[in-house]
Amino acid sequence: MTERPWPSWPVGAGELTPHGERGEKLLGGYFHARYAAYGLLPSGCPRADVVSVWADNADQRTRASGQALLEGMFPGCGLRAQYAPLDAPDPLFRPVEAGLCTLDVAAAERSVLNRVHGNLDGLGPRYERALHAAAGLLENPGLLQAHNTLSAGSRELRLSGPLPLVATAVEVFLLEYEEGLPEPQVGWGGAASVDRLRVLMPAHEVYSEVMRKDPYLAARNASLLARRILKSLRSPQRVTVLMGHDSNISNLAGLLGMRWGLPGQPDSTPPGGTVAFEVWRAAGGAKLVRTVFLYQTPEQLRTLQPLDLAHPAGSIALHIPGCADRNEGVCTLTKLGARLQSAAAPCPLH
Repeated sequence: MTERPWPSWPVGAGELTPHGERGEKLLGGYFHARYAAYGLLPSGCPRADVVSVWADNADQRTRASGQALLEGMFPGCGLRAQYAPLDAPDPLFRPVEAGLCTLDVAAAERSVLNRVHGNLDGLGPRYERALHAAAGLLENPGLLQAHNTLSAGSRELRLSGPLPLVATAVEVFLLEYEEGLPEPQVGWGGAASVDRLRVLMPAHEVYSEVMRKDPYLAARNASLLARRILKSLRSPQRVTVLMGHDSNISNLAGLLGMRWGLPGQPDSTPPGGTVAFEVWRAAGGAKLVRTVFLYQTPEQLRTLQPLDLAHPAGSIALHIPGCADRNEGVCTLTKLGARLQSAAAPCPLH
């Protein structure tokens, strides 16, 4: 990416930092306060069948994040997050890699190119502005002359060029800020404010739009997850947490056609960001699902601000096209189930 020296990071690749662990525990505490206020969770330690956390096994940070969230929700209760054995990819979060959902790579390539009108470089003024800003911080002007290209393998479609590189770089800048690094170390001082991050993060958003929210790719990457969500919504268990990655959230958004922006947060899928499907019962007995996105702002994460009902995490209602009311994010469970089933690709059930 650059010849500039990066600041030192407190942990190894793919590991959760102590700062990030504290942030996840704060979010877990807020989740408990939010859902205890609705009568969904007890004030003390829950029964074993009340709550579960299932984390992707791919990285230590995901497994540790699941555990930190659970400890934040129920401190001192000795609950444990669960995950699959480490010797194979978990198909719930990585079905294509696990071989349960297969790609027609040519069809995937056609879908991606069709959505960008065949032009992987002309991705809009917000991307151009982010590209120029990131190239300047990286001191890598060659990025401005390079082209984005798709390459089709036997089982996967890859994008190479400035977009994926800059998308990674700006996410690193966001993490540097939210980790609480000194301002001169956040993008070498050039990304040390939310306003500056707001200029840079569209590169990450555009990459997600092109490669993660593409309907063909999203339908295969999120189908098993969608079915698992529907199973959880029909379960008597009070709270089920599926701890994955921003890519899983973007895949789910692409599968259901959801789009959102977050007030105060330049990343639409920030660390700890959560799509919450809340089951409510109407006066007549019908089950309704309200879909919301819960998240911490960069400043809340950077300074590890305590969260409670008086000082809440961010929250917005999500609209599911063809299902939920546009303003309240509410849909009947029956209609949401039909929407999830119709959008999912015909991958094996798991």
